[in-house]
Amino acid sequence: QTCALPIYDVSFYLWTKGLEAVHALLVGQGCKVGELRTEYYGMKQFDLHDPDGYRLTLQAPADEDAE
Repeated sequence: QTCALPIYDVSFYLWTKGLEAVHALLVGQGCKVGELRTEYYGMKQFDLHDPDGYRLTLQAPADEDAE
Protein backbone atom coordinates (compact mmCIF):
# COMPACT_ATOMS: atom_id res chain seq x y z
CA GLN A 1 0.00 0.00 0.00
CA THR A 2 1.50 3.31 -1.08
CA CYS A 3 0.40 6.75 0.04
CA ALA A 4 1.42 10.11 -1.40
CA LEU A 5 2.44 11.70 1.89
CA PRO A 6 5.10 14.28 2.57
CA ILE A 7 8.30 13.00 4.15
CA TYR A 8 9.29 15.26 7.03
CA ASP A 9 12.81 15.93 8.23
CA VAL A 10 11.99 14.51 11.69
CA SER A 11 13.03 11.12 13.00
CA PHE A 12 11.99 9.20 16.08
CA TYR A 13 14.21 6.46 17.49
CA LEU A 14 12.36 3.75 19.40
CA TRP A 15 14.13 1.08 21.41
CA THR A 16 12.35 -2.29 21.24
CA LYS A 17 12.89 -5.86 22.37
CA GLY A 18 12.57 -8.59 19.76
CA LEU A 19 13.58 -6.28 16.93
CA GLU A 20 13.98 -9.05 14.35
CA ALA A 21 10.55 -10.49 15.23
CA VAL A 22 8.94 -7.04 14.94
CA HIS A 23 10.61 -6.55 11.54
CA ALA A 24 9.41 -9.97 10.33
CA LEU A 25 5.87 -9.26 11.56
CA LEU A 26 5.68 -5.92 9.72
CA VAL A 27 7.12 -7.40 6.52
CA GLY A 28 4.66 -10.31 6.78
CA GLN A 29 1.77 -7.85 7.02
CA GLY A 30 2.91 -6.09 3.86
CA CYS A 31 4.25 -2.94 5.49
CA LYS A 32 6.97 -1.01 3.68
CA VAL A 33 9.94 -1.17 6.02
CA GLY A 34 13.66 -0.82 5.48
CA GLU A 35 16.17 -3.63 5.73
CA LEU A 36 17.63 -4.57 9.10
CA ARG A 37 21.10 -3.07 9.46
CA THR A 38 23.76 -2.82 12.11
CA GLU A 39 25.22 0.63 12.61
CA TYR A 40 28.82 1.38 13.57
CA TYR A 41 27.69 2.53 17.04
CA GLY A 42 26.38 -0.94 17.92
CA MET A 43 22.65 -0.67 17.23
CA LYS A 44 20.63 -2.93 14.95
CA GLN A 45 17.90 -0.86 13.26
CA PHE A 46 15.29 -0.55 10.57
CA ASP A 47 13.19 2.39 9.38
CA LEU A 48 9.60 2.92 8.40
CA HIS A 49 7.36 5.95 7.92
CA ASP A 50 4.19 6.57 9.87
CA PRO A 51 0.97 7.70 8.13
CA ASP A 52 1.97 11.36 8.62
CA GLY A 53 5.34 10.85 6.92
CA TYR A 54 7.56 10.86 10.00
CA ARG A 55 10.48 8.43 9.96
CA LEU A 56 10.46 5.89 12.78
CA THR A 57 13.66 3.99 13.49
CA LEU A 58 13.17 0.90 15.60
CA GLN A 59 16.35 -0.28 17.24
CA ALA A 60 18.00 -2.59 19.76
CA PRO A 61 21.60 -3.32 20.75
CA ALA A 62 23.27 -5.41 18.04
CA ASP A 63 24.57 -7.88 20.62
CA GLU A 64 21.08 -8.49 22.10
CA ASP A 65 19.91 -12.06 21.57
CA ALA A 66 17.20 -12.40 18.92
CA GLU A 67 13.82 -12.97 20.52
